Amino acid sequence: MNSPTSSRSNRRRIVTLLLLVTTGYALVCALLTIFQERLIYFPGGPPSADPGVYGLDFEELRLVASDGVELSAWLCRPPATSPTRGAVVVSHGNAGNIGNRLHIARVLVESGFAALLYDYRGYGLSSGEPGEEGTYLDALAAHEALVERGFEGRIAGYGESLGGAVTVELALRRELRAVCLQSSFRSLPAVAAEHYPWLPVRWLVRHRYASEDKIDSLAVPLLVLHGRSDRVVPYAHGKRLAELAAEPKQFVELPGGHNDDPFADPAVREALQSFLSAAF
Repeated sequence: MNSPTSSRSNRRRIVTLLLLVTTGYALVCALLTIFQERLIYFPGGPPSADPGVYGLDFEELRLVASDGVELSAWLCRPPATSPTRGAVVVSHGNAGNIGNRLHIARVLVESGFAALLYDYRGYGLSSGEPGEEGTYLDALAAHEALVERGFEGRIAGYGESLGGAVTVELALRRELRAVCLQSSFRSLPAVAAEHYPWLPVRWLVRHRYASEDKIDSLAVPLLVLHGRSDRVVPYAHGKRLAELAAEPKQFVELPGGHNDDPFADPAVREALQSFLSAAF
């Protein structure tokens, strides 16, 4: 039989352990709250390649967002001998820079569209620090650059991963002819909760990017691309966004994972080209 002294000692150990666990958990939550931008945004440095590696005609641009932040961008155009049907604002994911999205520009240009690749604030050669509203302002600056170059009324949006949420917001603030979302999520808290189910991320994450609350308000054709092998943003997120959206809409299943080139599959490339052709 344990003595009273032994029982008290065991209780103290249990209380001490609980305090340590609780304190550690609270510390992790506090660090997530304070440093969450570093867990969300992974800016790449200056691009190591430009559209010239694919033989694309392009113009280097310096855009200025409405709050004065300067952004780096490339405007890729079809050859002068080919008609340009419209333009597409390409909003990339939360990592890297525009140099990692040249495959998207190539497919768009080959389809007869100009492609504007821009880096969010804090990415590549863009100034500033990234944040949710900041990325929305950056997309607006990219859209305005296309309007200034004669594409008003002939602009679509293409958003990859986090860029999908940026594109949805752009479509609500400016006129777009069509929207394509590649491997995007319902909301940032929703996808974070799947990766960190033991943390109350739905309450801690300040940057919402809540496409699921907005997508039913889109009044333009929508194409959603998502793969079952996506381990970063689960397949169910893309399916849910497609379900919530109003018609006309299409869903195309990608063969690869989150960071694979979707256009390595000719069927996906043809689906995008057909979608944009119908929208324009």
